[in-house]
Amino acid sequence: MSREEIKEELDRILSESAALIEQGRAYLASRGIEFDMTEWVTVKEYCNRFGIENTATVSNWIDSGVVPAEDTTIMEEYHNIRMLKAKPYHLKTEASAEDV
Repeated sequence: MSREEIKEELDRILSESAALIEQGRAYLASRGIEFDMTEWVTVKEYCNRFGIENTATVSNWIDSGVVPAEDTTIMEEYHNIRMLKAKPYHLKTEASAEDV
């Protein structure tokens, strides 16, 4: 694949992504929901962004409350995909450095 072909493919993917984000935003707005799609990511995208090896880890964080409930949502309109806010979450340790 040439550089020009790669650039064209990336441009196509970015254009499709922008269109999908806008489509999602328009759908939610039609339902009276304000939702900044740039702040929310899928579990898989969260793993990619924050270097987590598998999606089960993040799913376990969500289920156990490491990720607060207000930082997660289910997008029923998109086949019940689970979304979470794109920010780092930290596991609570038994004793932190400040506690010792």
